[in-house]
Amino acid sequence: MAINRFKLFLLGCLLIGSLLINLPSLAANKATTTPAPGLKTALLIRPDAQSLFWDIFEEAMQAAADDLDVQLTSLRTNEDTIALIQLIKKVAASEEKPDVVFFHAETAGNKQIIRTLNQRGIDVFNVNTSIPEWEKPALGTPREKYKHWIGEFLPDDFMMGSDMAAHLQKEAFSKKLSLNNKVNVIALGGTHGNIASDERLKGLQRYDENTAKINLQTIETTNWRTEKSADITARLLEKYRSTHAIWAVSGETAIGALRGAEAKGLVPGQDIVIVCTDWLPGILDYVQEGKINATFGGHFIDGAWALILAYDYKNGYDIANNGSFTRKSKISAIHQGNADLYVPKLKNKAWKRIDFKILTQTHSPDFKAYNFDVLDLMKDVD
Repeated sequence: MAINRFKLFLLGCLLIGSLLINLPSLAANKATTTPAPGLKTALLIRPDAQSLFWDIFEEAMQAAADDLDVQLTSLRTNEDTIALIQLIKKVAASEEKPDVVFFHAETAGNKQIIRTLNQRGIDVFNVNTSIPEWEKPALGTPREKYKHWIGEFLPDDFMMGSDMAAHLQKEAFSKKLSLNNKVNVIALGGTHGNIASDERLKGLQRYDENTAKINLQTIETTNWRTEKSADITARLLEKYRSTHAIWAVSGETAIGALRGAEAKGLVPGQDIVIVCTDWLPGILDYVQEGKINATFGGHFIDGAWALILAYDYKNGYDIANNGSFTRKSKISAIHQGNADLYVPKLKNKAWKRIDFKILTQTHSPDFKAYNFDVLDLMKDVD
């Protein structure tokens, strides 16, 4: 079978660099019809082999693939651009090519990735992170210069960073945590040059510039690691003793911030406000407990939405959004006011029981518009 040969080919990619391969077995298929001829095999190339966020991202994408009867294969990288490009060349040269490749845009090499796949007639879709600004003049936008670059599905990281700052300020004021009517903030970023981290920080900085309500004392990079975040937080709280709030770029960073605050004798969520991103299970627990004041997310399911768009495209449907082939995630905040409603559903992975098939144009005769709001879709599932 072609699909089996495709899986055997991907197993050979284990020899490239430090790539780790994961060929998940398909769960029971919810779809009752044979797969549409347009999309049978898909490849997800994820950037971090040890990230809980990417584990959940892949799991959500697999749930959609099961419903659509698409064979989804995942390759896990360690953000090694050279090894990734070598892998892309090997995929492109194979006789048994995937119908669509989904990849996370890197800080470099995206032009070579898209061009290589385009030359071999393989459709490509970037997810979770946008192409860096410096590469955009050469690449353009999806379909503009490379017809097989069919789309992108991204969180609006800039707006997320700004919304986090606004929520952080509101929470701090409600707890009377301010000095001269300003909230003193320390920010924990990811890594320099990482698009998601940089854009979220730009959103925070813009909010700081446009309002007179927060005082951004410092920004430190954490490499997205919990232990490093804890050490940095403890050190910064010693230096900036009147800090009222911590803006954390990710959930794992926020856990480190929480531990660092506790190490300095503070009660997180009360003595100091913590706001972050990602709906990871541990973060959701801390929100319910009141130790983390809010976490912004919803982008964990973007791979599933991107798969739906690619599925419809391969079946001849128009997936443009007002003429654009770029779509943005629906980002929402989980906080004390709605945690009891949404946290149990998210922890029980109610999103796996969404019928992804009926969200497609292909299988919805009365289709009007895509609904990519995961909180709305989970209302009717347990």
